[in-house]
Amino acid sequence: MFEPKIHTTKELGDNSYLWGSGSEGFLVDPQRDVSRFLSDAEASNIKIKYVFETHLHNDYLTGALEIREKTGAEIIVSEQANVKFPIS
Repeated sequence: MFEPKIHTTKELGDNSYLWGSGSEGFLVDPQRDVSRFLSDAEASNIKIKYVFETHLHNDYLTGALEIREKTGAEIIVSEQANVKFPIS
């Protein structure tokens, strides 16, 4: 497992994390600007397999859908989340 890559958006006060082990990885709460996560994953030779959303709320724009579109990653959210897109 490698040291996680942490991206902070200071203006919004939130963090996103990329974790990986071997050739597979996952993202936690990816912010809307996904290019940095994709670059980190590529540089680390990691395929993003999962995206975990832990804090969906109405003033947060997630990058999960774009990550799924570009990588085929599965999106994981709480059963209680009221999302309008397919999840696992």
